[in-house]
Amino acid sequence: PGTWTNKSLPGAASDTDAHTEVCVSKTPIWVVDDLAPSEADPQGQKKRAAAIQEMLRKVHNGSSRGRRRPDMTAQAIYDPRALFILSAEQAPLKDSSLMNRIIFIRVVGSQFLSSSSEPTDKLDEMARSDNFAAVVTGYVIRMIARMGARDGWASVISTMKAYQEMHREGAKDRIGDSSKSSRAAGTVADLALGLSTLDMMAAELGLTAELG
Repeated sequence: PGTWTNKSLPGAASDTDAHTEVCVSKTPIWVVDDLAPSEADPQGQKKRAAAIQEMLRKVHNGSSRGRRRPDMTAQAIYDPRALFILSAEQAPLKDSSLMNRIIFIRVVGSQFLSSSSEPTDKLDEMARSDNFAAVVTGYVIRMIARMGARDGWASVISTMKAYQEMHREGAKDRIGDSSKSSRAAGTVADLALGLSTLDMMAAELGLTAELG
């Protein structure tokens, strides 16, 4: 309580590299808030931006940097597992290598995914009043476990791969089918698997119409 609010998020651009690396390895979602230019310390800002961009690459690659102690024994490696979200005033638009590894959403003024704040106001109210997210997550986990017990895990994996490929092709239709866009389409497909899982849940519960 108090970590996720409309005025407070768990991470910040001013956090140390080591802190962010550990947090990204231990949580399902991690948000680094407010990477902004600093007129007072431009060199420091460049250093923070470079560290964040390196973390974005680590998250995309699913691996972290190995380290050794002075006696050459290996230190613990904190491989990233989180959905990593970053808010920033300036995007690295000229860095095509990095841009191909992220899903970039431009926010103009108060507009985000909708011109109305009503959808996010409803989500905010749900988060404060009832723990619906945990209920949905618990049901989905049990649903996938039932699928595995009934059809076998090979079948579950095959179904998810089919959905993933469908989303990848859909993303390519939107952003173009080229070598530069294939990586971004794959990232979109990974995230969209969550939507497919919600569709499966709604179908099982007979709530397809309510889900819209």
